[in-house]
Amino acid sequence: MRRPHLDAPHRRPARGRRGESRAEHLSGSTEQVTSYRHGSHAARDREPKVWSPELPRPEYVFDTRHDRYPLAVHVFLLDGHGRVLLMRRAGSGYADGQLGLPAGHVDLGETPIECAVREVAEEVGIILDPGRLRACGTMFRRSLEPRVDLFFTASEWDGEPRIREPHKCSELVWADPDALPDDALDFLAQAWADARTGRILREYGFEHSRK
Repeated sequence: MRRPHLDAPHRRPARGRRGESRAEHLSGSTEQVTSYRHGSHAARDREPKVWSPELPRPEYVFDTRHDRYPLAVHVFLLDGHGRVLLMRRAGSGYADGQLGLPAGHVDLGETPIECAVREVAEEVGIILDPGRLRACGTMFRRSLEPRVDLFFTASEWDGEPRIREPHKCSELVWADPDALPDDALDFLAQAWADARTGRILREYGFEHSRK
């Protein structure tokens, strides 16, 4: 399986004047927060192809003898300048006020890629092509409980990012992934470093509990 070449991402010429700071803070309103038109396809009024109540749910047999861990996906959305889109968390009770990636839990009946497409559409209003998502790492992470995080990168999409769930997000920020803001979630820098070096699996947050 070929990995995306993350050391030198494709960069397009800048359009207009860029800010001097490494992280460009954008409006927290529900209006569009950037005029940068990204991707090679025109935006279309369409929804991601994910599971819906009209489709039959697959049948699962749950093994209750073993512990289970939440499975979540996180998406590094990279623009033509190599910046990553971050969301300032709000209203969840976990890491509110900090910056994270568009992310969410994999629902019953979904695959991780379908989850990534759905969450990005729900949170920032853009449409990803599932075939252009690239897996870039897995993290078994200690949080409030042990959990499994899958990371993807995407550099093309339809539409312009905007806040679609203001009760969960107060601000969008474009940042240099190699120099993330101090208030970004602590594991994001490690996840990005692993993506660039090709590390497939990282156990994160357990070292302090082991003597």
